[in-house]
Amino acid sequence: MTPNLDALARQALVFERAYAQAPLTVVSHATILSGTYPQTNQANGLGGPINSSVPWLPDLFRARGYHTLAYVGLRDLDPKSGMAQGFDRGFVIYDAGFRLPQKGVLRSQSVERSGDQVVARALAGLKGNSQPFFLWIHLPDPQAPYASYDRTVAAADATFGKLVSALRAQKLYDDSIMVVAADHGRSLGAHGEDAHGVFLYDDTILVPLVIKLPQNQMAGKRVTGRVRLLDVAPTILEAASVPVPPPNARPIVAANREIESNCRSGRVFAKTTFRQRGLDGARYSRGVLRSIFYVRAPKPELYDLATDAAATKNIASTSKGTVDTIASQLDGFDKRFRQDQKLPS
Repeated sequence: MTPNLDALARQALVFERAYAQAPLTVVSHATILSGTYPQTNQANGLGGPINSSVPWLPDLFRARGYHTLAYVGLRDLDPKSGMAQGFDRGFVIYDAGFRLPQKGVLRSQSVERSGDQVVARALAGLKGNSQPFFLWIHLPDPQAPYASYDRTVAAADATFGKLVSALRAQKLYDDSIMVVAADHGRSLGAHGEDAHGVFLYDDTILVPLVIKLPQNQMAGKRVTGRVRLLDVAPTILEAASVPVPPPNARPIVAANREIESNCRSGRVFAKTTFRQRGLDGARYSRGVLRSIFYVRAPKPELYDLATDAAATKNIASTSKGTVDTIASQLDGFDKRFRQDQKLPS
């Protein structure tokens, strides 16, 4: 179903357990582009500006002479829509220009573009470019409503294949750092949620992550340790020999090319404050993943993913000690943000 992504994976690092820090498009992309938690970058699912003090990948690369370009496929990521204010910071080109949906006007003419359209515009923007460049492309196809999920994933893969072919034709592929990641998943009916945004189960925060280094270094290596989308920005900076500023996380791949020691085999935090009709978003406002999965809620939830991968058997009532321990860790995590907004290690 994804032959082009599979081909990239054979020339790249594949992270089998990568986690988003929020199941929301704008919030997750803010984390990817800044290397900071939602609590620090302050992005949220209801719109508003990102924290202007956080490091921002296009800013950092533009300061080093890179041509910085963004091509997005959804109105949610248009800074003028109110949802993603500040996202265009540091970009020489931020290609969006969406408008409110109107009666009789197709979604593709107002609030979204197909992946094909996004990539075509991106390749036109790169044509004739002689500078090093930082390019962010957002493919919206898997979020398309009323469509087969498998079909939309296949469409995104085909579009990605066109991008790779074009980069190869322009002799830009071999030396490039390429990161392919989903910002979140979709529940597809699991736990009573059709799409994403409310719950913090693996369905919506366990995401694909593939990183191709220049000259296909470490090609084909599969990493089983837990990593986070939070780690993507510092990893890109490290690979491009750009200093990683605070309060970023640590790179997954360090300068000595060690990987496993940089993967967090223990805790991974996620957050959502999104509310949806029929679902109480406040119940699922925090989550932590360890060898077990805990959700802080009015009724605590605890799952042993080793024996219950679908998280269907809540064992919180019979595991009070474990619940108390992880809840305390989660409280400490939040307290650090309230005290000084510094990133916990």
